[in-house]
Amino acid sequence: MSFISGKRCPYCKSTQSFRQHRQPWMRRIPGSKHYECQYCSGKYVSVYRLFSFGVVKGKKLTKDSIRNV
Repeated sequence: MSFISGKRCPYCKSTQSFRQHRQPWMRRIPGSKHYECQYCSGKYVSVYRLFSFGVVKGKKLTKDSIRNV
């Protein structure tokens, strides 16, 4: 599991993401929102936009592949 402060992907540090439906266990965490990263397809949960933690690791990207997206 990976942690990072703010609403960023904990795997590739991107801020480009879109919301996903939460699973039942995620609803028990107050202020949580489920996101999927547009760059690496990693899924993570953000709590009150203070910190995020990874749920499913995305595919590994290189700097060249991010520039081409």
